[in-house]
Amino acid sequence: MFGRIFLFSFALAFWAGIATAAEWVVERATSDVSVSADGKSWRSVTIGDPIPNAVWIRTGPRARAVLAKGKERILYRANTLAAISVSQPSGKKTKVTQRQGSILLMVKKRRTRHTSVVTPHIAAVVKGTVFEVSVGAGGSIVRVDRGLVAVSNGTDTVDVPAGQEATASGSAEVITMSEATESSLNENDFAELELAEMMSDFKKDKKNKSGRETGKSNNGKSNNGNSNGNGNGNGNGNGN
Repeated sequence: MFGRIFLFSFALAFWAGIATAAEWVVERATSDVSVSADGKSWRSVTIGDPIPNAVWIRTGPRARAVLAKGKERILYRANTLAAISVSQPSGKKTKVTQRQGSILLMVKKRRTRHTSVVTPHIAAVVKGTVFEVSVGAGGSIVRVDRGLVAVSNGTDTVDVPAGQEATASGSAEVITMSEATESSLNENDFAELELAEMMSDFKKDKKNKSGRETGKSNNGKSNNGNSNGNGNGNGNGNGN
């Protein structure tokens, strides 16, 4: 497996570029979380560490890690191996190359598709949503909690809405869709807390934006009132 990881690392480095833009940072982590640039030499991470572009991140049997970039989060569950690359120089697009395990992504909604997850079996692309990708020896599963995820395996493409999951294996040409057997959110890990914090931030942003627009509207009305008042007052005064 690590021989393949080494080859994938070259592809990731080419896609990501040399410089780092808008880095992902370790926001939370248990023990047994490590990173590697080549899949051979590993080092442990601690909370607050920036994640270098296009490196592999590995969690142990009981490990968890949460990566943050602005208001977006990626949760690594136990026994997961995946690399994260950020497009250069803008840093607006994130690509996750996942070899095994499960990751939960909570990404902010934007106009363009800016986050993708690639496994040996599928590619999932989103604009903004909450979804989980699980990779096993026999295939990959994409489970969607919020939003819409486009899932493709090279021969078939499906849009997976909230409450549904898509399954693809290496041998099957068709992606199967079904109702999600369970939610991606598990109160035993960081997901619920991270989601609550992010959704709270989204609501604050929306409220602040609405307040600013209302303020601009009220200022416009106020200015019109002042203009009419001044005009009438000056006209009457000069006339008298």
